[in-house]
Amino acid sequence: MLGMDLPALPLFKDSMERTTIPQIPLFSLLRKYDGRTEHEPVPGTLRRFEIKRLPEFLVLHFKRFSKNDYFVEKNNTIVNFTVKNLDMGDYLSPTTRAAHRTTKYDLVANICHEGRADSGSFKCHVLHQGLRQWFEMEDIDVAEAAPQLIPVAETYVQIYRLQQA
Repeated sequence: MLGMDLPALPLFKDSMERTTIPQIPLFSLLRKYDGRTEHEPVPGTLRRFEIKRLPEFLVLHFKRFSKNDYFVEKNNTIVNFTVKNLDMGDYLSPTTRAAHRTTKYDLVANICHEGRADSGSFKCHVLHQGLRQWFEMEDIDVAEAAPQLIPVAETYVQIYRLQQA
């Protein structure tokens, strides 16, 4: 599982006094694992993360919730992602990339959170492999889902499957 660090929410409203919901491309978050980008998880400590091999299933966890001494906050940043053909090749070393026949993934499940940190709910979008149809599940409710609506949800966990070469 790869942890995706969302950028901090803006503290102030925009010039028209509206609160904006920030957006970030998944590709920006994945740079954390390219083996070159340095991160400072603790002040004074630099780290680099590198993917050594591609698994059949790639699980991404988006760190939406943070807790301090008083309450839990939710980061509502929208992550712009692709449902098909997520290419992980750009985040691999040339040696690691050469060891794989394919570096592309397709989304098979998307767990998202709606609402506030203290009173929200989770729902899951799952691709039925046989039907090639997306379904949305929340508790015991199951309904067909439009594929174009999957990327606009506040994703919390994504599961991608490596394409067959």
